[in-house]
Amino acid sequence: MEGLNLHNFKTENLYYRYSVVPDLLPVTSSVHYTNLKKTGKKNFTVCLSPLHSNYDRMDELVEWMEINKIFGADYFIFYNYSIGQNVTAIIKKYAEEGLSETVEWKIPFKTGGGSEIHYFGQLAAINDCLYRNMYRTKFIVFIDADEIIVPKKHRDWMTFIDSLKHATNIGAYIFRCTFFRKEWEDTKENFTGRDLAEKYNIISLLKLDREPKIHPVYIRSKTIVNPLKVETVGIHNIWTFRTGYVASEIGLSQGLVHHYRNWQNPKDKQKVHDHSILAYKDSIIKRITERWKILEEVLQEVKQ
Repeated sequence: MEGLNLHNFKTENLYYRYSVVPDLLPVTSSVHYTNLKKTGKKNFTVCLSPLHSNYDRMDELVEWMEINKIFGADYFIFYNYSIGQNVTAIIKKYAEEGLSETVEWKIPFKTGGGSEIHYFGQLAAINDCLYRNMYRTKFIVFIDADEIIVPKKHRDWMTFIDSLKHATNIGAYIFRCTFFRKEWEDTKENFTGRDLAEKYNIISLLKLDREPKIHPVYIRSKTIVNPLKVETVGIHNIWTFRTGYVASEIGLSQGLVHHYRNWQNPKDKQKVHDHSILAYKDSIIKRITERWKILEEVLQEVKQ
């Protein structure tokens, strides 16, 4: 089939094949369909790389979701290669509230090689997420479960993007990244609600020291994209845009990816104290405290 216009973007040649079968079988799919007329269009959908290795870090996941909600996230897409029972129950609760959906990501490969097929097919997953949500969200945020895109001048992502709306050709916002080291000691800084931050192990409020190095753009960067303006996304960049659109490389005064991770390199002595996240501490503590009150009952059912 030649000259087929795909979504009014460009003309392509399309090749297809078919098979004749004696009877029809029911079609099964892991796709969760959403009635857009009922739910309405989202503002920010967060696409998370595949969860694997029986992922069950429930404290960190709840913190990550609630902070992203503060910054504007109103929907989350999870790709489940392998997750634990506690995280399964937590994600299910968010789904019941209309905040998330899960794609069963059972890709066929043998574990133990090729960096686990480059982290369990994350490139395929994020592009699946791009096209899955193209017409049901204004923006898509591509980050991992140990990363947060923190706006520095504005209270949330939408206010930040609105400040740049005069530039109508922006298809993606690229944020640079720095490491906040989890193995370094908790901050000695005292702040209202610290007892609750310790109770709920709120990493972002307790780990306020980062490495001096802020990675160059496109090295460990993460992105927020307009899904109608990009064609193919990479893990740290955009591979191809729709015609006429470009990336905006965001300055450090506007936003930064906080990447919370263990590095276990005792030679690293230099630290930069960065308490910018404390500007959101009241909202973070309130949301996480309220969320755990809801989840305690959910997790009790898991133990039974």
